[in-house]
Amino acid sequence: MEQMNESQTSSTEQTTESTPTETVSRPEYLPEKFWDADKGETRLQTFSESYTNLEQKLHSKMEDLREEVKAEGLANRPENADDYTLPELEGVEFQTDDPLLSFWRSQAHTMGLDNDGFQAGIKSYMETMQAAAPDPSAELAKLGEDGKTRIDAINAWADSKLSENTRNALNSLATTADGVLAIEEMMSVSQSSANTVDGGQSAPATETLEELQALMNSPQYWGASGVRDDTLIDRVTKGFERLQNG
Repeated sequence: MEQMNESQTSSTEQTTESTPTETVSRPEYLPEKFWDADKGETRLQTFSESYTNLEQKLHSKMEDLREEVKAEGLANRPENADDYTLPELEGVEFQTDDPLLSFWRSQAHTMGLDNDGFQAGIKSYMETMQAAAPDPSAELAKLGEDGKTRIDAINAWADSKLSENTRNALNSLATTADGVLAIEEMMSVSQSSANTVDGGQSAPATETLEELQALMNSPQYWGASGVRDDTLIDRVTKGFERLQNG
């Protein structure tokens, strides 16, 4: 029995000695400094420390790059927003106290734009506005052959009846044929109201000298189309009589 046990022990020792120890190789993707050959494993702490240092260096470089780009962008920016100069555009007269212009000065300065960038923004805005604006010639044509006379009559009425602020507000409305029609309707309503006195009695219309002169420039007054408007002629005649009689 003892001999059998000794034989078995000897056989086991021989088997153990004959089994070779497995060697774990370093993965190809892993740098040698992160590999512990003795233990056959990755140096996780070294790897973590290296990654953290690399991340900090990259972040620092990115911050430096941002500051460099920012400094380059601000290099040509005027010191103050009011130092921007306005572009010279044909037919455009800028109002220095325009709130929209003040807003754009502030925005351009905040964005770090140089003077060229500031002016480019204004030019782009004006081009967009002009493209959307009505064509004066086309709108005048919609009013017919007496379009200019009708506009002159509106101007004469506005000068004699309205305040400067109201006249300025109507200017934008009168840039289209529809706007002219709307103003003429207001003129008609205003005239009707002026011709009605207390008790519902009608009073003769009182037109200014400028309004009568504008009516006299009408093609219908002179019969430019071959037919004179007798009603218009009578209106002008009586208008001058009222002015002469006070």
